[in-house]
Amino acid sequence: MVDLDGRRIIDGVSLHVDTGRTLAVCGPSGSGKTTLLRAIAGLVPVRSGAVEVDGADITSTPTHRRSIGLVFQDNQLFPHMNVARNIGYGLRVLGWDAGRIGQRVDELLERVQLGDRRDQDVATLSGGEAKRVALARALAPSPRVLLLDEPFTGLDRSLHDQLAVMVDRVLRDSGTTALLVSHDPADVAAIAQSRIDMPPALEPPSR
Repeated sequence: MVDLDGRRIIDGVSLHVDTGRTLAVCGPSGSGKTTLLRAIAGLVPVRSGAVEVDGADITSTPTHRRSIGLVFQDNQLFPHMNVARNIGYGLRVLGWDAGRIGQRVDELLERVQLGDRRDQDVATLSGGEAKRVALARALAPSPRVLLLDEPFTGLDRSLHDQLAVMVDRVLRDSGTTALLVSHDPADVAAIAQSRIDMPPALEPPSR
């Protein structure tokens, strides 16, 4: 259960994602999809229930120690860093040496088909390229779980479909366990092996 500002956002949600698989949560705007991801990542408190990864209860574990990657709907790239430094940011925080970071960044750039954008200013990227950089950055530390919040929002249908195919391939090739939330059934069909549907937004509790 998750309450925010006196309003119950999530109640009675239970899900399980098999290792190396992608589960999609599909539902309308306001149904609590993003809040669900933020609760799993530790960005909002869970009032009751538990978050478990690999059988371990991480409900009280700080966000930075959960080994969970999150791709935000608006990408949230660091504007003062180029593409390579954005992707390698989490690895620098973890204390990786420069050579190892460079190798990992190059590997991910190839996976997301941006090998020629290594030194590019992120402000000059197209919408689809920015989303690929955000995906690579989230994958860089090899998280135990990757959370994807409406990852294709704002793209035209042609680019949406191309990027969905690429993301599906990257997740499968890397064996990443992922949870995707989206209002668009096309996202679910393109990427997820299984899905659950969120109910409409919960009403504020009676006073």
